[in-house]
Amino acid sequence: MLWGRATDHALIDGLLDRARAGRSGVLVVGGDPGIGKTSLLAYAAECAQDMRVLRGVGIETEAEIPFASLHLLLGHGLDRLDALPEPQAAALRGAFGLAPVTNRLLVGLAVLSLLAELAEGGPLLCLIDDAQWLDQESAQALRFAAHRLHAEGIVMIFAARDGFDPSGLPVHRLSGIDAGSAASLLAHAAPGLAPGTRDRVIEESCGNPLALLELPRTDLPAYDRSPLPLPARIQQAYEARIAELPPDAQKALLVTALTDGGDPDVIVRAGRELGIAPTALGVAEKSGLVTIDGGRVTFTHPLMRAAAFRHGTYDLRLEIHAILARLLDHQPDRRAWHLAAAATGPDETATRALEQAARRARERDGNAGACAALERAAELTEDHALKAGRLAEAAVAAADAGQARRARELVEDAATLVDDPRSQRAAVRPARQDRVRRGRPPPGPRSALGGRGGADRAHERGGPRRAGAAGPDRGRTHADRRRAQRLAAQRPGQGRRGGRTPPQARPASGGRPRSRRPGGDRRGGAAAAGAGGGAPHHARHGRQGRRDRLRRAHVPDQRGLRRPARR
Repeated sequence: MLWGRATDHALIDGLLDRARAGRSGVLVVGGDPGIGKTSLLAYAAECAQDMRVLRGVGIETEAEIPFASLHLLLGHGLDRLDALPEPQAAALRGAFGLAPVTNRLLVGLAVLSLLAELAEGGPLLCLIDDAQWLDQESAQALRFAAHRLHAEGIVMIFAARDGFDPSGLPVHRLSGIDAGSAASLLAHAAPGLAPGTRDRVIEESCGNPLALLELPRTDLPAYDRSPLPLPARIQQAYEARIAELPPDAQKALLVTALTDGGDPDVIVRAGRELGIAPTALGVAEKSGLVTIDGGRVTFTHPLMRAAAFRHGTYDLRLEIHAILARLLDHQPDRRAWHLAAAATGPDETATRALEQAARRARERDGNAGACAALERAAELTEDHALKAGRLAEAAVAAADAGQARRARELVEDAATLVDDPRSQRAAVRPARQDRVRRGRPPPGPRSALGGRGGADRAHERGGPRRAGAAGPDRGRTHADRRRAQRLAAQRPGQGRRGGRTPPQARPASGGRPRSRRPGGDRRGGAAAAGAGGGAPHHARHGRQGRRDRLRRAHVPDQRGLRRPARR
C-alpha cells in the first residue's frame, strides 16, 4: 500500500484507462532517491493485470554498453521481429548483436514498430526504471518511439532521478508525502516507535518514504540533532542493515552489486572462488535486501546496491572484479570493464580489451560508449604518445556522439601530453584512419590536438603564410606580386612590395604594360583608365582577385601547404 499518493495513483489510472480505449500515453516520473518512483511503477504493473507488461531498467555498470537497456526491455518480444519491415528488423537485430550491423538510424523506428506489433493483441504497458542509467543509444531509441506513440494502446512510463533528459516528454515529479500520511506509514511499519523518535523521523525524512521505512530500523542517537543530507542518512541505514548479516552474506551482496545484470549463475560461481557457499545468497535474500526472481538477482532498491558497494573493502572489490573478468570471458565488453576496474595502474591487457570494446561500440554507432572505453584506456596507459592517441580517438567518438564540449576537453588533455609535431601526428593517426574508414573528413594532424595549422608551420620555415594570414602580402596572389614588381621597376621610389600607387603618380591610360599571363589584363586606353589606371590587377578586378585568393587558399598542395611564391 502506498501512503499519500492518491493524486499520483489517479494519474497512472488515467493512463491505463486511455490505453484500454486504444490511446497511447507517455510519462516520466522524476524525483529524489527513495521518493517512491519504483513503487509507483509497481502500482502501475499491479493495476495492469489485463495488459501485457514489458519491464526494462537502466543499470549503472551497463550505461556504456550500446543498446543494453533496450535489450532488457524488448528481449521477450524478439519473436515478433519477422513481422516488421525487413530494414527495421535488420537494424534491430544488428543493435542486439544478432546480425551484421546495418542502418542504426532505423533502430528508433524499429522499436516503435515492434511495440505496435506487440500491442496488436491488447494494450501494452512498458515500465523503464532507473532511466538515468540508460545507455545513450537505448535512451535515444526509446525517446524516439515515445514521441510518436498515438493510437496504439501503449503506455510507456519512465522512472528517473535527476540526470535523465526527457526531451519534451511529459514529466511528473514526485515530492515527499505529507506529515499525516508519514505518521500513518510509521504507525503501520513501526508501531512500537517512541513518540519522540517518530517525530524526529518524520522531520528529517521530509516525507521520503524510503527514509520513513528505513530510519526506524537503525539506532538513532538522541543527542545528534544536526540535520544530514537525506541520501547519506539512507546510505547509513542500508549499511547498518548490511552489517547485521554474516560475513559471507555481506560478500555475496558485494558480488551481486559488482555483477552486471544480476546473473545468479555468475554470482554463485564468483562466490565459490571466494570460498562462499550458495547459501550465503539465500541469507541475503531472507534479509529483504535482494530478491531472486525470473533468473535474476536484484536489489530491493537501487540505493542498496550503492550501499553494498561502498560497504565492501577496496581489496575485496579488486579481487571480485578480477574473478568476474575471468568468468565473463565469453562476454568481451563486460570483461573489458571488469579488467579496467581491477587495474590499479597502467595495464596493457585492460587497455587492449577496452580498445576492442570501443571498436565494437563504434561499429554499432555506440559512440558514447566508445568514448568512455577509450578514455578509460587512456587512463591505464603509461606512454604519453599512446595516451594522447587514445584521448584523440575518444575525442572523435565524443564528437560523433554529439558531445562537443567533452570532445574539446579530451583534445586539450591530449595536447598537453605531446609537444613535437612527429608525436602529434602519430597520436592522431588512429583517429584520422577511423574517420576515413567511416567516411568522415579527418581532422588535420595539428588541429586535432589544438595546434596550429599549415600556414603557421610554413611561416616558421620562412615561407609565406596562407591567404588570409597577417602581413604586408595579405590576400595577394603570385600574379599580383609579379605585377607589383614590374610597376615598382618602372617607378623609381616605389618598393618592390609597395601598396597601391598614389593617384598623382599613376601613369596615363594605357601606360601600364600588358600582362603576358593567361587571363591577365589586356585592355588598354580608356578601358584601362576607367578601371583604375595603373592600379594592381586585384584592386581593379576585385572579383577575379578574390576568386584567385579563394582558389589558392582552399586548394593546398600534397603537403597541405601553399608553395612559396617565386620572386
